[in-house]
Amino acid sequence: MPGPSRLRWRSVVAVGLTSLVFAAASQSPPAEPNGDGSTLQVLQCQVEQALPTPPAEASQGGFHFVFESLGGTAVDGRACTVHRIRNLQGSPPTPVRWSAGSEVLADVVGLPRCTQDDECAWIEVARYFDGDFLGGDTLVSYGLNADSFHEETPALVAFASPDTSTAAASVGTEIVGTVVTLAGVEVAIDLVVRSRLERSEDEVVLVYEVSATDDSQLDGSRITLAWEAFDLLPTGALPAGDDGSTFRSLATGEPVAAGRSGDTVSLRLSAASVVYRDPLALVVLAAGSDEVLMRVPLPAFLPGGG
Repeated sequence: MPGPSRLRWRSVVAVGLTSLVFAAASQSPPAEPNGDGSTLQVLQCQVEQALPTPPAEASQGGFHFVFESLGGTAVDGRACTVHRIRNLQGSPPTPVRWSAGSEVLADVVGLPRCTQDDECAWIEVARYFDGDFLGGDTLVSYGLNADSFHEETPALVAFASPDTSTAAASVGTEIVGTVVTLAGVEVAIDLVVRSRLERSEDEVVLVYEVSATDDSQLDGSRITLAWEAFDLLPTGALPAGDDGSTFRSLATGEPVAAGRSGDTVSLRLSAASVVYRDPLALVVLAAGSDEVLMRVPLPAFLPGGG
């Protein structure tokens, strides 16, 4: 059951977003439970709603894949959404972009091919946040440059509303799945990227971090992460990194230095005040070639003007 903060936020959405082309998430179909009657959990999201139901199929130009969005409550009590896509047997590698208006929900360089004997695995993009989700019209584009064919579809979209005055807050995006590059190389991605704030009596610390159990996703040898949030930080706030840096500026491509502790790489900055910015993009790049593998939404807490 949603917590009190989510219930309060639902009432705010009902009043403040009536001009948008979204219907309340409660109007979307409930997700099918697991066969044993338990709640379906995808990544860290306990699913309560799904759109479209059943998952929709796209089939034009020789491409054939399925997609769906899920919404519910994260294991830590916050809201969550998941957008996931998987190829079908016999379909070639497929570039796909899923968007809601100007916001990209998931942009994938290529869904990998799978054999006739195996079911293709999902590529999943989960968001964890304080706020809620709404159902409305979205667009799935695919084919050459992810722009040859288009499918309009209902889907669940996150509307985050974190409290920037609280002692601690976090927004995060998790990516799990395998993509195939333009050269036909498969790249597995399994990580969580977060923006957090930590407030004490003396200061506010903004934390930008990525966690992964696979070391090659943290040491810059397989992928790097270009985050639009870094381009909005004050001039001189970012420490310069090197070729082994995990993080980069999205606008300039310059590496950003960050510290490593176990399975987490993080950058910590002090701030006098905090603002929240959404939408912002996170881009997963192939190390060495800087080919864009995925683009996903990832808002952030940023230093305020005061």
